[in-house]
Amino acid sequence: MQLQTVNRSTAETIYGNFTNAAGATLTKGYAVALTTTVASVDGNLGVSPATNNLRTFLGIVKEDVADNAVGKYISYGYAASVWFSASATSVSVTTPDHAVGPTAAELGVNYTGLTTVLHPVIILESLGAVPRSAGGYIQGFVRAM
Repeated sequence: MQLQTVNRSTAETIYGNFTNAAGATLTKGYAVALTTTVASVDGNLGVSPATNNLRTFLGIVKEDVADNAVGKYISYGYAASVWFSASATSVSVTTPDHAVGPTAAELGVNYTGLTTVLHPVIILESLGAVPRSAGGYIQGFVRAM
């Protein structure tokens, strides 16, 4: 883990590193979770959220990470880019509100995902109405620790 130096002009941020085992690039702002399906589980292999790994939510990908490359995720602190996935119905994304953890096969956070990780993203930017199967980027404060 990497802790950002604390100062008065920026919020504290905690980063972690992971090796992308998703089989494709993990995009900046998407959710990342530890794999539970790869035979070589080592506590460092990150993948997109799926039904069997929702409770291993790590945080939000800091920058694009190619398959098999090492990248960073934000587990606590401000994230300028967080993918908000639309759920089964249209929703209005407003601030200040809380997004919950990822759902299976969705790449970001939303209002209907895993709630047992205590609403890991505080929405800091309104997105307006988000139609079903669309989504968009918001600014958020991540609390995935």
